[in-house]
Amino acid sequence: MTETSVTNQPSDKRPVRDFKLRSAFALSFADQSPIVGIYTIFVISILAAGPAFLWAFPIVLAGQLFVCAVFGNLVSKWPLQGSVYAWSRELIGPRYGWFTGWAYMWGLTLTLAVLPLAAAPYLLSAVGVDAPSQITVELVALGVLLFGTVANLLAGPVLKTLIYIALAAEVIASAGIGISLLIFHRVNPWSVIFNTGGTGHGAGWLVGPFLLPVAYIAYTFIGFEASASIGEEVKES
Repeated sequence: MTETSVTNQPSDKRPVRDFKLRSAFALSFADQSPIVGIYTIFVISILAAGPAFLWAFPIVLAGQLFVCAVFGNLVSKWPLQGSVYAWSRELIGPRYGWFTGWAYMWGLTLTLAVLPLAAAPYLLSAVGVDAPSQITVELVALGVLLFGTVANLLAGPVLKTLIYIALAAEVIASAGIGISLLIFHRVNPWSVIFNTGGTGHGAGWLVGPFLLPVAYIAYTFIGFEASASIGEEVKES
């Protein structure tokens, strides 16, 4: 969609462009939340491949940057509402676009159901509830889902403010924890990042245990399609 075509549209048909580069970046970072993903997969990756699993991060990041480039190219060519549905429709056709949109819709529905359940124990632990019942977890999860729904409906400044708060809390807290651990609580030598923790050696480790963290770490860099889907709402500089 060119700038000319957008300008010639009736006012009620023009896309709402509320995002600038800063707010678009904040939303993208909050949506992917790689730092939270790292916390999630850290323990299981150490168990699978030992401390040397950390070498999977640059490999996965390089691959995911190619994925990011694909979505960036798609949204620059077709900055349309509809995310993967719109891109699939333009690339292959309406029928494939419908199928892709249907699958994506169910994927988002399941994700919205799972994420509040995963977040509820952390929220309860933060207020001192360390052993909540299943009913308590489910009620808190419903509250998280309701809060997120209201924030999305209000959108605009409310959503942007919440995104900035979440981004600042995530970055500041993670940087503080990381620096504190490196300076005051480092008990292992730097060579530990070459230790496989007894999970294997040589080529056998690379084609076996090491592949599991690669799969886990990919989880920490997902969400590029959601970030790209706001392309139509970003103001051009």
